[in-house]
Amino acid sequence: MTAASGTRIEEARPLHSSTPMKLVSVIMPAYNVAAYLEAAALSVVQQTYPAIELIIVDDGSKDDTYEIACRLRAQWPDRIRVVQQENRGLAEARNSGIRAARGEYLALLDSDDVWDPDYLRSQVAILDLEPSIDIVTGNGRYLGGYRHGRLVRPHPDRRPQPNLRTILTDE
Repeated sequence: MTAASGTRIEEARPLHSSTPMKLVSVIMPAYNVAAYLEAAALSVVQQTYPAIELIIVDDGSKDDTYEIACRLRAQWPDRIRVVQQENRGLAEARNSGIRAARGEYLALLDSDDVWDPDYLRSQVAILDLEPSIDIVTGNGRYLGGYRHGRLVRPHPDRRPQPNLRTILTDE
């Protein structure tokens, strides 16, 4: 399917689940990350929280990122969707993923980071437990380079208590 903006969206088949869990749409912008994409995507599809869709947004990559995304979608057609667009930058890639999302909750993961297996389960539990909470942040792990496997943010985090503005500008 091609949206009016020229963005190509490959549809996933509907989720087949008898559980009334809330769907989480994981938005993963991807630009020239062929070396990391599979590990990042696997950290999503292997989450212990089952009601997820991963939306990989290929932002005009020049390497094999799009081909790898399509191969992953073929392996997990019920869980992965692929959006392909001309290079528009990180913010627009995220926005394209958000527009394609069907979930009640949104989660952002960079294509060179990974999550621990219980990451989404713990995030959704917080949101379900306290309806007044609108946003939950967490941590990821680096892929590649001298920081490989290390937490993205220090723990405990000594930064000031975040608000929506600082969270979005920190991404």
